[in-house]
Amino acid sequence: MKSIYVQKRCIVGLKHVLLRGPKNAREAVKHFGKAPGVPHSHTKPYVRSKGRKFERARGRRNSRGFRV
Repeated sequence: MKSIYVQKRCIVGLKHVLLRGPKNAREAVKHFGKAPGVPHSHTKPYVRSKGRKFERARGRRNSRGFRV
């Protein structure tokens, strides 16, 4: 329901709960935490391009030895 519709129906807003999605579902949250490259960190690195050569070698892909 849109907030305008809620306000028209009940001006006080009683018995209404406005819902939002989870805050940790944001793309930016994947970059938070231990630095990428540190052992046992699954933090997503900030890279200029998503190509094969940009932080996607060993440790990031199963086909290149191992994946953390």
